[in-house]
Amino acid sequence: MRQRAHAELHHEPVVAEELVLEQDLLHHLLRAADEAVAAQSHARVELRARHGRPAPLAADLVHHDLVCGERLVGRGLRRRGEEAVRVDAERRRRMAVLGGGAGMLVARWGGGLLRSTVLTDTGPTNVFAGSRAVPVTVVIVLIVGMLTAFAPIVQARRADLARDLKSGAREGASQRSRLRVGLLVFQAALSALLLVGAGLFVRSVRNVQAMRLGYDTDPILLVNRTMRGVTLDSAQLMDLRHRLVSAAATVPGVASVTERSATPFISHKGTFLFVDGIDSVSRLGQFDQNVVSPSYFATVGTRILRGRAFSDEDRSRAPRVMIVSEAMGARLWPGRDALGQCVRLDADTMPCTRVVGVAENIRNQSMTEDPAYYYYLPSDQRYMDDVGLFVRFHGSARSSSDVLRRRLQREMPGPSYVTTRPFSDVVGTQTASWTMGATMFTLFGVLALVVAAIGLYSVIAYAVEQRTHELGVRVALGAEARQLIGMVVGQGVTLVLIGAALGAVAAAIAGKWLQPLLFNESSTDPLVLGGVVAVLITVAVAASWLPARRASRIDPQVALRQD
Repeated sequence: MRQRAHAELHHEPVVAEELVLEQDLLHHLLRAADEAVAAQSHARVELRARHGRPAPLAADLVHHDLVCGERLVGRGLRRRGEEAVRVDAERRRRMAVLGGGAGMLVARWGGGLLRSTVLTDTGPTNVFAGSRAVPVTVVIVLIVGMLTAFAPIVQARRADLARDLKSGAREGASQRSRLRVGLLVFQAALSALLLVGAGLFVRSVRNVQAMRLGYDTDPILLVNRTMRGVTLDSAQLMDLRHRLVSAAATVPGVASVTERSATPFISHKGTFLFVDGIDSVSRLGQFDQNVVSPSYFATVGTRILRGRAFSDEDRSRAPRVMIVSEAMGARLWPGRDALGQCVRLDADTMPCTRVVGVAENIRNQSMTEDPAYYYYLPSDQRYMDDVGLFVRFHGSARSSSDVLRRRLQREMPGPSYVTTRPFSDVVGTQTASWTMGATMFTLFGVLALVVAAIGLYSVIAYAVEQRTHELGVRVALGAEARQLIGMVVGQGVTLVLIGAALGAVAAAIAGKWLQPLLFNESSTDPLVLGGVVAVLITVAVAASWLPARRASRIDPQVALRQD
């Protein structure tokens, strides 16, 4: 079977070459036949005028033989053409099957790559086990293989052999290349559409990364404790908290440690707030609280804009204090300074908690929503039943996660345990949609661009081969090499520009569905559209350059001998 396939692959170019030779031969025969028939008709007219009777039977026999020869050679040529089409169809089916198998292997490898780089929170999965991916892929491959195999057969059966032979190889080929050109324009349009999507998502990711969250992420580790049924009284719990903070500070590379009761994008807590002059604070929005130790702001990097941070003086018997975010201060006291304002917690009969600082806004629950209304309370003045740690390292914290966890685990009683997690992973889950969109659009866009470049090179190279005679005439008439290069490259760039225009229109139409998925980015960003067009033009010039150089080196003497 392998030998047979190998033989067919080597037999295909031979059949195609013989078909071209027979086309040229038959074209010359038909031209000679037409000339002979015209001469025979002229002779019959002269004989009838001279002798007053029909031409001799020999002239009719010559005409009959020429017509029969034309039909026999045409029939044989059609059979050889059908044989070439069958060989080409078999090759297309094999290529479709091989391509489908290679695609499944790439999907298996690419899935692991995406899980390790983008979808870090997903567990390992096998796309070939317990899913419909394999049968669906097989069905799609078979359908594509059948379509690509039957397309040339249908085209060959619809072809008018006599017309193609009389018109010559170049004109017949140009008539049959419309489908190639249409597919090429479609590939360019698809590439433009995907690359526009990739550019928009890439800019969205950059916008997210450039946005100030109100805290640092890379140098910070989250530490959470799970008591696992271990019950401690308030004194034992306070002692455990102090021991965990002290143990974390001894880990090499640790810059600072702080306690916290809430974590952005994970946990949200709050209580009833009462402010003089406001009937219901809850109607103004959601106000989230975080009970923290004095080192919190230095550890997470949240800046104090006005006033002061917490200090060791803010103990349980000291006056009650709080720090509010800039957005919260503007919401509760518009047009006034929040410093020194009185807020009562839990009930309107509680003593005042004075605002001693205004912190920068933070992103707490969503990247796309407005900055949160956030306030902070000192841990010595507010009881915390669920306490976690933020641990800041010099440099990246990811590599120190296991070291910190093992050290803190020594302080945990009984079966209780601690977990550590890079803070950047928590924030990364919020940007995963934009990162995934940028990754997938870029991968598919580059793939479509490569396919379009290969298709453009093939079409231009084929067109140059078919126009060898014409290009030779241009050279013989004085055309320069740069003119031929410009003509060929211009043909490729024109096709790509048509596809790019169609892709840009499609991207504009799809923009209303794509816009909600972007972050601070317009779906009609002119920089993205201009960049995509520039990339496509560059690829078109690169793909057309080699055929254009080949066209500029055509020998007119050789080209003019070709029919």
